[in-house]
Amino acid sequence: MRQAALDVLIPPCDPSADCTIGVVNTTGIRRQEVVETDAIQGSQTTLNGKSLVLVEAHPFGFSSYQLPAEVWEVSARQEGDLFILENSNLRAVFRADGRLISLFSHDADREALTGEGGNQFIMYDDDPVNWDAWDVDVYHHEKQSPPLTAMGAEIVESGTLRASLRFTYQINEQSKITQTVSLTCISQVLEFDHIVDWHESKKLLRVEFPVNVRSDFATYEMQHGVVRRPTHYNTPYDLARFEVPAHRWGDLSEPGFGVALINDCKYGYRIHENVIALSLLRSPKSPDPVADMGTHQFRCGLLVHDGADYSDVIREATSFNIPLLIRGSETHLRESFFEIENGQVIIDALKKAETSDDLIMRLYEPEGYRGKALLALNLPISRIALCNLLEGDIAEIELNDGIVELDFTPFQVITLKLSR
Repeated sequence: MRQAALDVLIPPCDPSADCTIGVVNTTGIRRQEVVETDAIQGSQTTLNGKSLVLVEAHPFGFSSYQLPAEVWEVSARQEGDLFILENSNLRAVFRADGRLISLFSHDADREALTGEGGNQFIMYDDDPVNWDAWDVDVYHHEKQSPPLTAMGAEIVESGTLRASLRFTYQINEQSKITQTVSLTCISQVLEFDHIVDWHESKKLLRVEFPVNVRSDFATYEMQHGVVRRPTHYNTPYDLARFEVPAHRWGDLSEPGFGVALINDCKYGYRIHENVIALSLLRSPKSPDPVADMGTHQFRCGLLVHDGADYSDVIREATSFNIPLLIRGSETHLRESFFEIENGQVIIDALKKAETSDDLIMRLYEPEGYRGKALLALNLPISRIALCNLLEGDIAEIELNDGIVELDFTPFQVITLKLSR
């Protein structure tokens, strides 16, 4: 469906024409990002031969707008035994063994990590009493190995748009981790890309980040909202929740400052005291003795934010998980079909109605606020109705000059039917 949208909105560019960048944004947030493309020649070339460009993308729309790269800056450099990635938002300092010893936020003027440092890969014995493939028993915390040590570090990208380091960890003769750490010129997220050749038996692999934040609870994304869990084991009830299932992020915040760990496909978090940990891989042997054996690729990222709310975290996690669609374009376009102009609600999905040609739009409030939001429409819409999840009409909503005013309550899911 995403590719079909790209074909309709931005037809392929004639190779003999003067192509610019065509961007389709299938999320409801306005985005500025560094993207890879083979459509045109950019100012920086990646290791796989693609070009990097800096683009702006409009919410649920398309554009052919490329930002000037020379106004931004990012660097990768080696100073003695340390490797440093830095842009105007963050400075990340790594040791050659892969340990992230500093993540300094220029915006907050504050260090995000504690003294022991982050990016610690730790192996745990994982041999539950029952249900080998489904359970993780709490006592596995007492059976951990020292953090893995990288065999070395190298700078693999250093340009105006993106800088990257690469670390290689040899777990044993069979298993290996290749980690690429990247920072773009405008990014607020330090990104970790992993390729793991995994051949273990009854082991659990986590990556851990001790952060410079103190809070009695952590916050995790769940479907259409968030859930909070304690960061202590004061009671047996607290201890039983030593690992929390979450969607795209887990966060530890205090007033004025927070650190979130974003992921693209790993959903087991453990945030205890000030340590944010993400479970990456397991290796159960029953009922399938070769479960999860082989090559895995996944990404995660550290975001430092102001701790006031989770709007920055939600925006970055959405962008992290839903890439822009890129193509060479001969025309200069800029259009947004739907956009929330103010308010806390998020446009989560668009689809064709089940029994008509109407459009179904699903929105939700993710943080527990109530109030009003303005939805701007840039399509010829004749009628809007509030409907239920089965797409049955509840009430008609007034449309004034392409603007819809919506009342919302905490964590409410709103479904609209738009007649074209």
